Amino acid sequence: EAGTLEGFAYSPALQEADFIWTPDKVDHWLENPRTFLPGNRMTFAGVRKPDDRLAVVAYLMSETGFAADANPEDVPAE
Repeated sequence: EAGTLEGFAYSPALQEADFIWTPDKVDHWLENPRTFLPGNRMTFAGVRKPDDRLAVVAYLMSETGFAADANPEDVPAE
């Protein structure tokens, strides 16, 4: 669930967010964090190229073990 892992200083916007990170949500976050979740403190302009975002999402999925349980419908389209 977004904004719940202990040890991080989440913005109120992220603490109050009511969603679970999916590959599609991560893709949209990486594209533009400020429009994805207004009020967050992320000082990151985003990743503009869809292929670059897809590579980051794939990496995160493999590093977190999400890939083994992934639903193909959750993977962002190119």
